[in-house]
Amino acid sequence: MTDNLKPCPFCGSSVEIYEGFESAINQNGVLGISCGCGVEMESWYLLGDYEKPKPEDTKASSRKKLIKQWNKRVKL
Repeated sequence: MTDNLKPCPFCGSSVEIYEGFESAINQNGVLGISCGCGVEMESWYLLGDYEKPKPEDTKASSRKKLIKQWNKRVKL
């Protein structure tokens, strides 16, 4: 899967998407984009173990929004 991420708007380096979760108790997952210079952007989503999340709260939706927001930060 290609994410078409634009480079870091501050240093110009390539960036990576990472994944984790804040808390299984709170049912929150996190997706983030980070660069070696220390810049990060995160997006939270519902894990959905106890109830089905709304479409806008899913991991896939959060990933799309995160990439869109990141790519808006780069001036062309």
